Amino acid sequence: MWLSPDEWLIYSNNKISYEQQNLLEENLFKNISNINQGSVTNVTDHWVMINLKGSKIYDLLSKSSPYDFKNFKMKKIGILGGTFDPPHNAHYEIARRAIEQYQLESVIFIPSGTPWQKDSKTSFEDRYKMTNLLIQDNNLFELSDIEKSEKNPSYTFETLNNLDHPKESLYFILGSDTAINIKTWKNYEQLSDLTHFLIALRSEDNTEMLKENFPFEYELIDGEKLNLSSSGLRKKLKENELNENDLPEKVLNYINENNLY
Repeated sequence: MWLSPDEWLIYSNNKISYEQQNLLEENLFKNISNINQGSVTNVTDHWVMINLKGSKIYDLLSKSSPYDFKNFKMKKIGILGGTFDPPHNAHYEIARRAIEQYQLESVIFIPSGTPWQKDSKTSFEDRYKMTNLLIQDNNLFELSDIEKSEKNPSYTFETLNNLDHPKESLYFILGSDTAINIKTWKNYEQLSDLTHFLIALRSEDNTEMLKENFPFEYELIDGEKLNLSSSGLRKKLKENELNENDLPEKVLNYINENNLY
């Protein structure tokens, strides 16, 4: 057996992070010459094989085994990126609605390391920890540090390429205020080759604005329009005007304990 018992314990769960998937792929690459009918049978008994479809080693595994992998389906996931400075209840609610309305199996929150269009003075570590506090009680939400570098700017097209997830089962979630500015993003033209788009309307926006400014096909996330923004919350924090509908208590406590904003 070329996977340790501890590794099987991780991979046999019905929830696997991208960091764990990367570890698995590295392990399989190292041991690809050892794959035989018995070991691949063990792999196919686990959800992780589904998550490998479309990845770099999928074809190698298919050729190395008599089993038909074509019936495996990729995990249908959403991606919600942002500075999360701070993360707030609208982020949570948009992700929850996306899962409910589009039958996503999970949403991965990705805090940006060095947002090139925003001036964030809050460290990646603090924003990552606050995002974890926001989502940790929902087992359909995951957190990734794929953009953790604070030396290099974070570009969405690079992140989606690095995730290496097929477009057919990848959904990029964004607010309308961000969507109407997507043409300012680096290599934005490549994004429609990598993902589908789910857009939540802000209170001041409408579909006509999207039609004029958003260049790709998209689906709307239905529900009451949300009017929370991280910049607005930072202002409220300074003026001591926050209420319970803005931030979870755990996130607010973290902010106060670490003297943020």
